[in-house]
Amino acid sequence: MDENKNNNINNACPAFQTSIGGQALIEGILMRGPEKQAIVIRDQDGNLIEKVEDLKLIKDKYPVLGVPIIRGTVNFLSAMVEGVKALMYSAEFYPDDENDINKEPSKFEKWLDSHVSNKTLEQGVIILAVILGIGMSIGLFLILPTFLTSGILYFFPDCIFIVFNILL
Repeated sequence: MDENKNNNINNACPAFQTSIGGQALIEGILMRGPEKQAIVIRDQDGNLIEKVEDLKLIKDKYPVLGVPIIRGTVNFLSAMVEGVKALMYSAEFYPDDENDINKEPSKFEKWLDSHVSNKTLEQGVIILAVILGIGMSIGLFLILPTFLTSGILYFFPDCIFIVFNILL
């Protein structure tokens, strides 16, 4: 009897798969699905602010970027850029410090305001953050382990390769 009951339950509710991902933000969350992206932020007054956008995928504009190996790299970079933009959006609701609001801008900040637009500055910060993120991940997970294991082989040239592979 129990087997029939379990079979009926499994047949009544077919499995549902979704392709939604997310990222934590400052007092909020970014959820991204196949067609839309939603950002929900709790402002300083406790209200929830929603921002829903249609996704504009770069592979739709340039079909060559949909080729399998290229597609992964492009999606990775796109996700990093969208994630940084969402973080910057959520940071707009929370000033750095109450003391900073009353302070007069520095000479450098005045120069930036007069020579660079806010949109250009924001894009520059996003590009710098993505480049630093990729650079640090390559450095920490590719270059550093290679140098460390090369150093071990330099000081211990007769090291058994099984030990070397375990260290990698």
